[in-house]
Amino acid sequence: MSDSIELKVLTFNLWGIFNSRVKEQRMKHFASKIKHYDIILLQEQFTEEDFDLIMRHTPQDVRETRYFRRFPSSFYGSGCAVISKFPIKSAFFYVYPLQGYPEMFLHGDFFANKGAALVKVEVPFASSDGVMETRVIHLYTTHLVAIYQKVTELRSWRDERYLPFRISQAISLADFISNTSNPSDTVIIGGDFNSSQRSLEVQTLLILLKRRGYSMRSVLPTPRPPSELDSTEFNPYTFSETNHFNSMKTSYFKLLKMGSDLPAQIDHILFNNNQLSLQSYEDCPDVENNYPFYVKVEDNLVPSGVVVFTKNEVPVQRTKTLFERAAIQLRQLASTKGGGVADALHKAANWLSPPSQSVSTNDTVRLPLSDHYGVAAKLSLLKDAPAQSGEVAVDRSLTDEESAVLNSVIQYLESYSGKLTRQVKLSRYIALLSLTSVILHCWLLKSSYYSQISRTSSALSQLYDIASKQDDSPTPEKSQDDSDSVKKKLQHFAMKFFVVDSNKKKKIVIPHSSFVGLSEMLCGGSGWSNPYVSASFNVLVSLTGLASLGIGMFQRAGNANILREQVKQTKLA
Repeated sequence: MSDSIELKVLTFNLWGIFNSRVKEQRMKHFASKIKHYDIILLQEQFTEEDFDLIMRHTPQDVRETRYFRRFPSSFYGSGCAVISKFPIKSAFFYVYPLQGYPEMFLHGDFFANKGAALVKVEVPFASSDGVMETRVIHLYTTHLVAIYQKVTELRSWRDERYLPFRISQAISLADFISNTSNPSDTVIIGGDFNSSQRSLEVQTLLILLKRRGYSMRSVLPTPRPPSELDSTEFNPYTFSETNHFNSMKTSYFKLLKMGSDLPAQIDHILFNNNQLSLQSYEDCPDVENNYPFYVKVEDNLVPSGVVVFTKNEVPVQRTKTLFERAAIQLRQLASTKGGGVADALHKAANWLSPPSQSVSTNDTVRLPLSDHYGVAAKLSLLKDAPAQSGEVAVDRSLTDEESAVLNSVIQYLESYSGKLTRQVKLSRYIALLSLTSVILHCWLLKSSYYSQISRTSSALSQLYDIASKQDDSPTPEKSQDDSDSVKKKLQHFAMKFFVVDSNKKKKIVIPHSSFVGLSEMLCGGSGWSNPYVSASFNVLVSLTGLASLGIGMFQRAGNANILREQVKQTKLA
């Protein structure tokens, strides 16, 4: 065996959400890529079925030489998974304390219980004196909370809804790494950070690790703004509108107005460069032609990682989508109309499905592996690296720029924790007002119900008295007939309910309680018309809403406590 060993590392968000397009075909196709890489860090492997699909379609000779590990968590799952060519020594998943908002159920992040997976693999290694050893490599993979807003369209970057959660998760990730490894260990971090290299999140992670003795760097260069590039220059974006799935006008996120800024470099591989060195990956089979494998740093060309899976390579039998079928119907309808109506229908049809994109249903089209591109790198283990149990001499002092970043993070988190505290106080007042409203509502329903019974009982009592009263005063014949007619009707109404024997001369006196019972029966109704049923339903719904408000209140109070503690620890870092 050679004195050093090269590791081909890949991180890839495989887009495994439940409503992603052609998921089964993409998972099967990805299985053919596993042989090209020694270590694969995956995200969005939310279901066991998807991961099993990849394993089953991995060629047998490759599958027998790989170790597969997926990390389920909570309701939806973390989505993190690892495929390694080297034996897995241990594996553990750490759940981040902050997850997002439970009321934002369409986003789904809160229900995924996102976190970071640690997998330790043993790599055979020949030392400089020829002795065979094994080097333990610490692999970390994560997927931070997503962005569901275009930050460039917000009044301020501080208004981005999930920014404090991603910063908190970056702090938690730094704590997790420093508590489960040493600066002298071989550490590789990969994942979908939903944040660029220059973001507060990634910078906070790197700065905190630097303060704890780690020397970490990214395999990719920081991308330049698209406006500064010429048409021939390649930019290492991993989430871009050049991806077919992100260019669709009718995608799930665009229809719900949950899109983020494009393009962006949000997938990263980080490594400690006192144990590993970055090599040129010119033999990568999944990279674009003419990819720049070197970047210029201070007038020197140095190796770079690569962005992979940018081609449309998954063969899919073409079928008309719902929007295309709707566009066909609109065009057919437009052919029967004229004037402005026809023009409007044609515009709507072209928006749903541009004519230039229409193809025969018998055609086979090729689609990307995911809505993300992957990041790959060739890393070489340094044979003269410091001992894994020893200390590494790293300059832990921060530059002025790094100190400014940390101060900005501290101020932002302090401000946000104060905002959460104010929301908790407001929630308490709302909860108290809601509870008071429920109690008042119950009292009013009860009072109204018994008031209605009292009025009905009084009316029935009066009707009965009228019906049973004997009127002996002389009246004209016509008036007597009218009076008899009215009395007979009232008597018939009363007799119908009170069962009075008309053959008996003696007047029967009905106790007042009978009128109350009859009134309850008349006012009670059945099913939803029953006041008790409708009142109980209203109270149940109100209490459910109150409980939801309470859950949100406690969750925000907990988030505020976590952020305050993280701010305190960051100040001490």
